[in-house]
Amino acid sequence: MVIKAIFRQPWRACFPLGGLALLAACSLLSACVTEEDVLEVVAFQQAGRADVRLNEPLTFRFSGSVDPTSINSHTVTIVDDDGSPAVGRWQVTGNEVRFWPDPPGDEELYDGGLGFGTRYTIVFAGYPCSQTLLSIEGSRLGRKESFVFSTLDRGNGTAPFAPFVDPVPDRGPKLLSVNGVALGDIGFAGIELSGEAEIVLEFTEPIHPGSVFRQEARLHIQRAGSEPAAESETLPLRCALVPRAGNLQVRLSPILPLEQGRCYDLRIESLEFRDFGGKRIQDDDFSYIQFRLGE
Repeated sequence: MVIKAIFRQPWRACFPLGGLALLAACSLLSACVTEEDVLEVVAFQQAGRADVRLNEPLTFRFSGSVDPTSINSHTVTIVDDDGSPAVGRWQVTGNEVRFWPDPPGDEELYDGGLGFGTRYTIVFAGYPCSQTLLSIEGSRLGRKESFVFSTLDRGNGTAPFAPFVDPVPDRGPKLLSVNGVALGDIGFAGIELSGEAEIVLEFTEPIHPGSVFRQEARLHIQRAGSEPAAESETLPLRCALVPRAGNLQVRLSPILPLEQGRCYDLRIESLEFRDFGGKRIQDDDFSYIQFRLGE
């Protein structure tokens, strides 16, 4: 009996100790894996600023490459103090994430993705939330991250270009296409118009809405034999930005009906559209575009 007691007692005593040691080892291993795999926000470029421009991209840098599909209304929010959300689009490039606010499209500049003189709070959902930002490898954001910034007040700077960032500061906008036709593909005969005879110009960078609504663009009427038109022989055009096109497209609509079969031209030097830095259209690619209303 004594011998049995000698062998049984150490076995019973060591079992719980072995189990605790195993649990401790597993916990340590789990902690190490979690610490290495966790996704973190390393930097936010606009954190704490009170002079963010209305079209300035909000730029975040993470500890790993971010899975673009994990960015949604459940994992990140940008709202003002009244709870109204900022409007724009997300762009992911490796470990850099950017939010591009929608540029304003009306003349008063109040319909953009960010408002004048407004305080915003950004919240990234993290552990222990069930839905969080993820890395490409599947690592979750380790904790909730919050940031605050404010936009430039309307009274600061010189209107109308001060509240905006010029995305291409070294040059003005260039024309890319007319009614969906690339500039280099427009032949000598020009473009045939139909229906309401609208003309849509697409540019390389966003156009300032103030320069669009105050514009007095005109179509010049060509005489027989394509002789140059007199300055008085013009038709006024109503100018507007194409909705949801990021201020890259401008629609020109004739105020008066066009005559079928007659030729018209749109002269680049008569257009006063400007980018968000106040620079005019570059006119080194063409001097005019010819149009004709189809039969």
